[in-house]
Amino acid sequence: MKKYLIAAMVLMLAAMLGMGCTSKRAVDPALQIHPDGRYRGVYGDGGEQQISIEFHLKDGLLTKLSFRHLQYKGKDYRRAKEGDVDWPVLRQHGMVLAYLEGKPLSAVLDLYNPGNVVADVDGFSGATIRGSKIISAIRDGLNRGIY
Repeated sequence: MKKYLIAAMVLMLAAMLGMGCTSKRAVDPALQIHPDGRYRGVYGDGGEQQISIEFHLKDGLLTKLSFRHLQYKGKDYRRAKEGDVDWPVLRQHGMVLAYLEGKPLSAVLDLYNPGNVVADVDGFSGATIRGSKIISAIRDGLNRGIY
């Protein structure tokens, strides 16, 4: 009888540990299946809209991503020109969009580690790429539904 009790406890413990090991991608309800179409979402903080993104979903893949708004503390990064001090910020956000293009929606979670997505994160740019803001804007678009 003790053997069965111990075996049952071991199986229950293994099942509980196994449930805790599922990946974020598998259990994130915001990134589950959504219908094909065009989506728009925003991220704002402190009364300022910082990111507005438009994207399309086609067969569960992200396509046609673009920033409609990319601003922080009154500075519009979409207006930056090559050679400007803000150019690296715009370029890196463009790398994020290029990275996501054609990938499944779950790839959005890769932005929690932007150094794995953007090739040249340095002291300046590491403080400007906030993957969580882009993730929030995409989730907002999904919550709002097809545009």
